[in-house]
Amino acid sequence: MRSLLLALILAGCTAPSGDDSPKDTADADTDTDADTDADTDADTDRDRDGDTYPASVDCDDTRADVNPGVSLDVCNGRDDNCNGDVDEDPDLAWYPDTDNDGFGDSGESPVITCTPDSIEFATNAADCDDTDPSTFPAADERCDSLDNDCDGVIDNGADVATWYPDGDGDGYGDSRAAGELTCDPGLGSFVTNDDDCDDEQAVVSPDGVELCDEIDNDCNGAVDENEAVWSAFYEDADGDGAGADSLVYGCTAESSGGASNDWDCDDRDGSEPVFVDPDGSSRGTGRLTSPINLIQTAINVSDTCVMVAAGTYNEELNFFGRNITVASIDGPDSTFIRGVGSASVVTFQYGETEEAVLQGFTLSGGTGYLIYTYSSYLSGTVTHYVYTYDYAGGGVYIESSNPSLVDLVITDNLLPEQSSTSDDYGSYVYDMSYNSAGGGIYVSNGGAILEDVLVQENYAYSGGAIQTAQSDVYGTRVDMSGNGSTYPTVWHEYGTMSLDGLVFNANESEGGYAMFFTAGGLLEIRNGALLSGDYGIYNAGSDVTLSSTVVSGNTVGLYDTSGGEYVWNLTYNDVFGNETDFLYVTDPTGVDGNVSVTPRFTDWVDDTDHVYDDLTLGSRSTLMDAGDPDPSRNDMDGTVNDIGPYGGPAGSDR
Repeated sequence: MRSLLLALILAGCTAPSGDDSPKDTADADTDTDADTDADTDADTDRDRDGDTYPASVDCDDTRADVNPGVSLDVCNGRDDNCNGDVDEDPDLAWYPDTDNDGFGDSGESPVITCTPDSIEFATNAADCDDTDPSTFPAADERCDSLDNDCDGVIDNGADVATWYPDGDGDGYGDSRAAGELTCDPGLGSFVTNDDDCDDEQAVVSPDGVELCDEIDNDCNGAVDENEAVWSAFYEDADGDGAGADSLVYGCTAESSGGASNDWDCDDRDGSEPVFVDPDGSSRGTGRLTSPINLIQTAINVSDTCVMVAAGTYNEELNFFGRNITVASIDGPDSTFIRGVGSASVVTFQYGETEEAVLQGFTLSGGTGYLIYTYSSYLSGTVTHYVYTYDYAGGGVYIESSNPSLVDLVITDNLLPEQSSTSDDYGSYVYDMSYNSAGGGIYVSNGGAILEDVLVQENYAYSGGAIQTAQSDVYGTRVDMSGNGSTYPTVWHEYGTMSLDGLVFNANESEGGYAMFFTAGGLLEIRNGALLSGDYGIYNAGSDVTLSSTVVSGNTVGLYDTSGGEYVWNLTYNDVFGNETDFLYVTDPTGVDGNVSVTPRFTDWVDDTDHVYDDLTLGSRSTLMDAGDPDPSRNDMDGTVNDIGPYGGPAGSDR
């Protein structure tokens, strides 16, 4: 009976009556009790977290990992085994973190605790150097001989580079060097690039400026390609070393395909020009690298032009009808042709035209082209043999030709004085006579074009500077000063002589005829100076046009012997300070711009020495802007024509 009762009691403890379900966590009905089971009682002894421990013994019936059956109460801030103590079974290992970089010392034993007693601990042992806060597994590797990222390798990070020598110190390494992978390349100059194509020159690098030095300064694989530093050269299409007028560009003449000179008169023909040099050879080919030594030899073989190097050439020239240019390279101050016999220095007598050009020489030492005549006659029983020797054109002799004379100095050509002898041998007599004309230039039955020509210090019996007969001469910037003669210094007879920018100064004549003589033609002088002579102009039968010219310091300024038959066209002149300004010429002063005032040249003395005279106008001269106002006659600077030899369009900066 007792046994049955005990069994019933035990059965009541383990299986309560009603519809309670220990595993039920949902309130299946809508009753008003506080629990969540389906019955209507207030019994709370249920296992809500399913860990087999009812709430009566489970200290946290909301977590299955908290109940009396948990063996270890680990570090989580809870009483895991419901014994009333928290975290009594620590399961965390803490390693010293002396440098506070978040990584513990791999060489130290851990402290097992839930909470260390200081902040200098970490839950890992990954720090390979706990004394350096910059050394830990996540650190950037630096070139400092340390294992900064604790991967067991020293200096293997981003700072490690391949270093190249920079011998010229321009910041770019030698492209020919192999390079060294290291943090420290050692002593010397090293960089981390190999972009220098020439590590021996600091002007060469990728940042270099390309220069004209036959070097690849900017390391782009090209040489001297920077057009900004190129120079202009003259095109040399025929490759003879002489350039033409058109320009080409490059660092050198060779690279541009041009030449450094403009000497070529025919850039289609490699045989022209013919080159002459006093140090050349009689066997020379005439090429720039093999010049001929005589100008005449070059004239004989040239079809177009002859180029003459500086020096002295002791010879006389004859163009022999060739319409070619014979020009010096360096001009008359450096290139001299000196006559060596009884002849003119240069002769044109075979129909040469203005295309026959002589340019850039000093001509001296000429004694004139010899015109020899012989005749005889019988006087009673005596036979007379008559020999006449006429010398003409000491510097240049022109007959039946019309050449161009450019940039010449014609000086110290001294022709014989007039003389005669008669030798009586009884039954026969020898009559000898000598005469000379055109000490500087003689022109007969032809003409000449003169440009920038100085005819100075020459002598002939007549025409000490120039003598023309039945010829037309046109000149620009011509200076006839210091010449000597017995008869007129300039003898112009029949034909036209037109000069623009004339200096006629301090010439001398033994017979009192230092003058500009004209007869039987047309004389035109624009912007000139007729100074310090016996006569300025002696007109014996020509129409004369004189404009913007100074006539001063002469015995007679303007003289007419024609009796008024010929025209004097005088405009914008200054005729002043002559002993007689006008003789048999109507004085035009005050009309048509003509004045009579002190010219006030920069430096002029009325004497027979022309060397130191400066005939530009001084700052106080009233002749400035007082010349011909026609715009076509303006000075080179665009202002109104100045009276005098350096005004007008033919003026210069002298």
